[in-house]
Amino acid sequence: MSPPAGGGTLFVYGSLLSRTGLRQGPDVPTQGPPQMAAIGAAERGYCVRVAPEGPAKARVAAGLRPRTWPMGGVIRSPQDPVDSTAVEGLVLQLAEGGWQAIAARTGCAQILAGLEREAAGAGLRIEAFLWQLAMKVADFPRYQFQLYQQMRYWSPCYVPVPVHLGKAVAVCFIPPTLELGQVAPAMRIPALSVAEAIAELGANNDQWEYHLGCVLGGLHGVDVRDLLRGQPPEYRLTPEEVQEELEAATTAWFGGDAAAMERTLGQQHRRLARSGLADRGLAPP
Repeated sequence: MSPPAGGGTLFVYGSLLSRTGLRQGPDVPTQGPPQMAAIGAAERGYCVRVAPEGPAKARVAAGLRPRTWPMGGVIRSPQDPVDSTAVEGLVLQLAEGGWQAIAARTGCAQILAGLEREAAGAGLRIEAFLWQLAMKVADFPRYQFQLYQQMRYWSPCYVPVPVHLGKAVAVCFIPPTLELGQVAPAMRIPALSVAEAIAELGANNDQWEYHLGCVLGGLHGVDVRDLLRGQPPEYRLTPEEVQEELEAATTAWFGGDAAAMERTLGQQHRRLARSGLADRGLAPP
């Protein structure tokens, strides 16, 4: 089975926050500009261990852990204050081929293919189908078990969950807490800082490159202070990395119109201040 071809709404909170991160694996095609959003009562950190395959190196990817169920959030504007109890991210509209790229990056190809089949049978989009499923269960562990019962497939790294954002539902991929086919929660892995992850992984890792894809999302106004926790002073964004990301995002999301980017995401100096990058000296003023 193949994952759905395209069209969908995605909430991202890790390396997909930046065009740099979107291109680190199979490029995720999107359409239109992103929107900023925040998920309440959640925690983000590096907690998803990704084993190397082929030429790839080991990394600890970002994961989001909900403290309430079902998951909900709000669309944010650049003028909104930062809420330290929420996790900020971007809402992306997937273009044709988007689900295939997401399936490859999350290891959820079989789950997404099953979801497309079940959702189509119910006459629903994947987002609405997952929301109906989430509303039928009391918590995340029961949601995972119900999802496995219906799909008969599982992923050790991520599972798709719905996030209600007021007027729309998005799909978000978060790490599971259940072992395959089991009801009992698996032991949760403590979230690491980028420095802790690099130290744990040893020499053969690409943790900094992955981390770069995450924190460059701060250039677009997303609060990434939690991901900057434990950031060693020697790890800094270079002016070249900043410029490359800004140019790529302006081209891909706004058709090269820098003024449109500022109207949607705010002025650059405000984005840097809001994200926490300016506080750490990780981006030029």
